[in-house]
Amino acid sequence: MTDSANIYQQKVHFIGKLTTTIFLFATLMLPLALWLKFDLLPSWEGFISGLGIVLSITVPALTAEFLCYTTVIGAAAYYVMGISGNYSNIRIPSALVALDATDTDSTTEEGELLTTMAVAVSVITTETILLAGVILLAPFTDFFSHPVLRPGFQQIVPGLFAAILVSFALKSIKAALVPIAIALVVVLSNQVSFTYMIPTVILISVVAARVLYKKGYYQGR
Repeated sequence: MTDSANIYQQKVHFIGKLTTTIFLFATLMLPLALWLKFDLLPSWEGFISGLGIVLSITVPALTAEFLCYTTVIGAAAYYVMGISGNYSNIRIPSALVALDATDTDSTTEEGELLTTMAVAVSVITTETILLAGVILLAPFTDFFSHPVLRPGFQQIVPGLFAAILVSFALKSIKAALVPIAIALVVVLSNQVSFTYMIPTVILISVVAARVLYKKGYYQGR
């Protein structure tokens, strides 16, 4: 890594940690305001119980997302994504489409810059569309919430990820077969909680891919 790249990474982590800290404190302002204004404070028993439930769900999921996403989009894009949200249905697809359209490797400096720009543009676009939607589509709320249209909206994210999966799987069918097969087995067996499905599939896929790589399965893919 060049000196300029090191300087860039240092600035990324400094600004990223600073903005994330500010965002964290801003997030806590609402419950703090409710506490100070209306004296709404949960009991310690309720707080610990609720915190335990939330952590049991979010820690495995966020750990798996961190291990998966940072290797694809890089540090800067992950900081932006962490603050703006919409990981799976907007940010990651935007980064993957940008990499695919430019045929760029995500592990290169060019790839990291490209994914950062893609995620940043997706944030700007999302906020613009949300603002316009709030202003222009408010009269049509009842129409879009109609039971006839609801199943279609529920398939947007699965359809989006299916399209991305196909585009990447076609590049290396051998490499895609093992994770797809493992994911199908884990999901269809219904033996793993939804919260732990992603970490489970990732762990098994990595181990299986490593074994198959040692046996020469991926050679000439």
